[in-house]
Amino acid sequence: MNAKSMATFMVLQMMLAGGSQSVPAATSVHTQGGGSVVVSSTRTDAGGSTVEAAVSGRNAVIDVNGDHVEIKDGRLTLNGVSYGRVQERSTVIYRIVGGEKRLLVDGVVRRPVKAGEAG
Repeated sequence: MNAKSMATFMVLQMMLAGGSQSVPAATSVHTQGGGSVVVSSTRTDAGGSTVEAAVSGRNAVIDVNGDHVEIKDGRLTLNGVSYGRVQERSTVIYRIVGGEKRLLVDGVVRRPVKAGEAG
């Protein structure tokens, strides 16, 4: 099973296991050029939820709850906003915890690139 098929399978399992309350999940994940994908989702006891999608590679796309994360030729964007460059072997994680959204590169929170900065 390739990475895209595995991610789709995992997303479907999470959606079916969600019970009566919906748990946010990646709606689609795409990679090109041998990238890898991991998608996970859990629900906390307090009714809050967590969804996380991780990718690596030179080109990848993750759509999570309406947000669009893309790596194109090593450039990282979230909903069209530049978050700088990433290495091909870097791991990019998009995490939503109880509505708080974070984009991490190799475990470090990544912020948008300001106008005039290299990225």
